Amino acid sequence: MNPTNKPRALKRSAQRALQGSLVNTIACGFLTAGLVLYGPVYAQEPEATDDAKQRNVRDVEAESFRGKESYQRTDDSKQVEEINLKASSAQQISDAAKQQNATQARSTATRQQVREQQPTSELGSAQQNTAKEREITASEPQVKDSSAQEKEIAAQATENKAQAAESAADATVQQQATAAQPSKRPLAPPRIPPSPITANLTTSAVPPLPVKAVIPSVTNANQNSNFEPSELMLVSADMAAAKQAASYLNRYGAQIKTRSALANLGLVMSVFRLPEGEDTLAIIRQIQTDLPNLQTDTNQRYQLQNSRKTYGASMVGWPQAPSCIAQNALHVGVIDTPVNTAHPALLGANIQAKSFIKGEPASATHGTAVASILVGSAQAGFSGLLPQAQLTAAAVFRQRGERVEATTDSLLLALDWLVQQQVSVINLSLGGERNRVLAQAIEQVLAKRIAVVAAAGNNGPQAEPVYPAAQAGVIAVTAVDAAGRLYDQANHGSYIEFAAPGVDIWAADNAQGGHYHTGTSFAAPYLTAALAVANIQQLQNQAQDKGPAGKDPQYGHGLLTMPPLCQ
Repeated sequence: MNPTNKPRALKRSAQRALQGSLVNTIACGFLTAGLVLYGPVYAQEPEATDDAKQRNVRDVEAESFRGKESYQRTDDSKQVEEINLKASSAQQISDAAKQQNATQARSTATRQQVREQQPTSELGSAQQNTAKEREITASEPQVKDSSAQEKEIAAQATENKAQAAESAADATVQQQATAAQPSKRPLAPPRIPPSPITANLTTSAVPPLPVKAVIPSVTNANQNSNFEPSELMLVSADMAAAKQAASYLNRYGAQIKTRSALANLGLVMSVFRLPEGEDTLAIIRQIQTDLPNLQTDTNQRYQLQNSRKTYGASMVGWPQAPSCIAQNALHVGVIDTPVNTAHPALLGANIQAKSFIKGEPASATHGTAVASILVGSAQAGFSGLLPQAQLTAAAVFRQRGERVEATTDSLLLALDWLVQQQVSVINLSLGGERNRVLAQAIEQVLAKRIAVVAAAGNNGPQAEPVYPAAQAGVIAVTAVDAAGRLYDQANHGSYIEFAAPGVDIWAADNAQGGHYHTGTSFAAPYLTAALAVANIQQLQNQAQDKGPAGKDPQYGHGLLTMPPLCQ
């Protein structure tokens, strides 16, 4: 037997002995009372036998025994209930103690987390940390002297407070981390941004569209022969700006076709494809309205400015091979059709040629004629103005059916190459409608102090201005005949700067000989050669006034006349 249970057994034995004595006493009492009560009966009923008396005595003893047994069972039940109650209380106390230990552990962990995640510099001071620890410590329940139920309630409350403190600490650290980092929420771009490109791409204002500019109707816009259908041109300051612009143009259905870095012009040229079957001009005009800071336009087509006739070159008073011209290292550039460098007029000439043609090359007649005016050989019967100069020729014109044309992207590539070759002046015997992309590229060329000469156009006196001749900074040249009369098909306009020979000029062809050419295309090389050896101010002062006094829309400053070059 367990020693701890021995006293309890002895106690129960004593209780049973006492209870047995009490039962005997009570039984005797009952017997005595029975005798008193039933005495008269026995006296009155003498006929009762001894057997009946014995049965009464046995009945009384049996009843007494049953009472004793019932009392014993009641006592045992009470003892069992008392034992169960004590066991339950012990279990509750044990559970409360476990809760207290867990709560204290969580509190300690919370205080440690607060110390690690909330440095003194972020929470204010060490006093704030101490106060927080005291607050957590004060929230711990005092369970030593409380009942089991009170301990359990206090432990639960402490656990709730610890969890709340832990959550508050986590929230504080999260807020501090969020405040220390910049916001990464994506900003929804506007549907049409007002100014997506901030770089200033122009050095001077681009002239506005002519008042009478002919804009093709919507029904035949894509069939217009003056631009590449379903194409959009864009020039940007750098590659980052080009990619940014492309993201905006995608909203109009424009998809990048080609992108070229024009390092010498300081530009990036992009060509986009527009949705097939939609009005190219309408889309581009909408883009130009919505995004005015983007240099966008059609991929314009340009035509040669000639009338399939030729011209002569003696009117301007050009000196016959003066030594001062021959000794200078002159370098001029031409953008035209291919040049037949094997032509007798160009044999021995210093010519560097490169093609930027996309498609079938056009005939070399026009380019070869212009080249012969500039550097032709006198021995072959073609007296060039600058026979000793270096000529750098960029071919851009293609043959498309019956038309000879060049596109804007090929022109930009050619301009960039000529800038790289460090030419001093560029001859453009071509023209078309105004194009903002080409205008931007020419602005970059002019900014490098390279002169640009362009033919004024052969569309007649009432025609709209021709570009790039009409662009500010470009020197436009019209044509006159041998008598000084203005070419009747030449354009008129305030953009005209000079007149030069351009009617029936003898120049090389694409074969082995030559013929006469007419048009402002063949007047342009005269001014190009003059600017290679003189400056614009000298030429303006020396020009022979024609038409109304002063500068006018027909002759400009007047007929080109060479100043004395060798004094």
